Amino acid sequence: MPACQTPDERVIQTEARQSLSAYANMEELIRIGAYRAGSDPQIDRAIQLNPALESFLSQHKDDATPLAEAFEQLQAILSGEPQ
Repeated sequence: MPACQTPDERVIQTEARQSLSAYANMEELIRIGAYRAGSDPQIDRAIQLNPALESFLSQHKDDATPLAEAFEQLQAILSGEPQ
């Protein structure tokens, strides 16, 4: 898909993947309460964004979203705009 994306879309996708990955790497510590907020700004941001990113990724199979609109929604999430 990289050849089908604009450079801006690649940046958005990379940022979203990094956030999801950071959360996944620390998920067990986060769930058991062993992660201390403020220890790592990247993890803190991943924790903040995770609910909105997970919601974004849970589109029903019969729902359709134009690609440009999906990238706009993802950018809004990453920018911290209310959903």
